[in-house]
Amino acid sequence: MPSARRPDRHAAKRGGELTAGAASITALIGEEALDAELAALLWLLLEAPTPVVVCGPTDLEARRRVMAALIPLSSADAGARPTPIILGRADPWGPVLRARLLALWPAEPFALIAEADSLLDLMATALDSTPGLTEDELRALGLVVVVGADGRIDAAHVLRPVERDGAGHLQRRPPAVLAARDPRLGRLEDFAWGVMPELADRIDREQADLERRRSTRADFLAELAAAGIDDPAVVELRLAEHLRSEPPRRPAPVRPPAGSSEAGAPNA
Repeated sequence: MPSARRPDRHAAKRGGELTAGAASITALIGEEALDAELAALLWLLLEAPTPVVVCGPTDLEARRRVMAALIPLSSADAGARPTPIILGRADPWGPVLRARLLALWPAEPFALIAEADSLLDLMATALDSTPGLTEDELRALGLVVVVGADGRIDAAHVLRPVERDGAGHLQRRPPAVLAARDPRLGRLEDFAWGVMPELADRIDREQADLERRRSTRADFLAELAAAGIDDPAVVELRLAEHLRSEPPRRPAPVRPPAGSSEAGAPNA
């Protein structure tokens, strides 16, 4: 039975220390590496699936640890989860990634652990590699999670694919910020509210459905973290149980084709 008391999403093991080795998403919440709200949103995006990149000014082991916690969010079926690619600055990003990126959306999940200190550094490294990716190919990388030097998540972004506006013109918008850590307060600030309609369309969910599930999943994850349930195998079982308890997904509304008179009409 779910708890009648709404869990404090920010209180789970407050001040917990980061530990080495394999991690679950609830272990990261308990260590304050991220909060339950961001964890819930990443869960919804990853199961769509959305490609994910983990980078940041920390060592490879810390980036591996965060990726290990994120991978189970992509599917309840372990056989359907991606095996992360690992790329250093000197590696040939273009040849390694190009074929995989062409097959990505929406066919299969994808995960990359990259040697880059930030989103801007990631983009520069991918573009400048010999041979590198094109800007449009880079946009297929999807989620970018930046791990700070202390092993905590400092930011999460989503790269936008090339799009068409209502008149059919190509649009290349900058990445969207989902969350960023306030260096003064030391906590993550949520910016995803500004792009929720876009995220809902991206993963084919009605916006209200996405927001409800994010809230429910955040409470669920916070409750597990507060109870100290952080063993990876146990957490995976609890995630699967929660998914089975959710109501059917409500898909995004059908949009008129780009360039149609209906698409270009005000308030369409």
